[in-house]
Amino acid sequence: MEHVYTVVRQTSLAASAEQCWRYLVDGGSLTQWFADSADVRPGAPFRFAFGDGDFFGGVVKEWDPPVSLGLEWRFLDVGPRFDIRMSLLPLGDRTELTVIDRGAGSVEEASGLHEGWEDFLSRYEKFVRTGENCRYRWTEVFGGTANVPDVPVLWSRLEDPGLWRRFFTGSQIASKPDPQTLTLQFRDPAWDGVLTQGELKIGTRQGRSLLHVAHRGWAGLPPDIQVTERSRYAAVWAAFLKQVECGDFVSA
Repeated sequence: MEHVYTVVRQTSLAASAEQCWRYLVDGGSLTQWFADSADVRPGAPFRFAFGDGDFFGGVVKEWDPPVSLGLEWRFLDVGPRFDIRMSLLPLGDRTELTVIDRGAGSVEEASGLHEGWEDFLSRYEKFVRTGENCRYRWTEVFGGTANVPDVPVLWSRLEDPGLWRRFFTGSQIASKPDPQTLTLQFRDPAWDGVLTQGELKIGTRQGRSLLHVAHRGWAGLPPDIQVTERSRYAAVWAAFLKQVECGDFVSA
């Protein structure tokens, strides 16, 4: 039996609930501690971009200032949906922020979210306390997930070298370790001979088939192009995963 796990994290902030709320919805504030964003608005779509090609896309589901903010988002705007609820509780001259993240499909995924929220909330607390920019630099491994409508058809397409050349110039299939895993190598003229590696793996989550992608090796590129190249490839991966989810190319 598959489960949906809920992650809960809290932090205490030396500010009023009104000020803490503003830092959760004001685009300029969010950009300082979390991700590039316009102002968050009730019922509106949003995009939180992390500067390395990764982003959350979603919509505001609950809006009760300065008490609670509810979001629904997907990483890269594909794959599983997560429900995020942020609640603010005034306690004297401080405010307690509670984050509830529901949607993890495994203990391992929930553990990763637990660590991720601990990091984000520590940055948020520091920004509330100091006003300093607290954004993290970038993530050295790209990862993404898409829902798969038809696994056999998708897999037959993934084994076609022409598909990869269509998306990534200089890519090639490296190996097929098992029937549901494919590894790739990527070479680019701008990389001074460095190779990066990708892995695609079919999995399941709550009765649905998923395609997981991991692309590593960005830290091995020349330092001045690491983030820009990772961002460029992340955009292509996001488009690829969107097509996987929509079934746009599986029957081509």
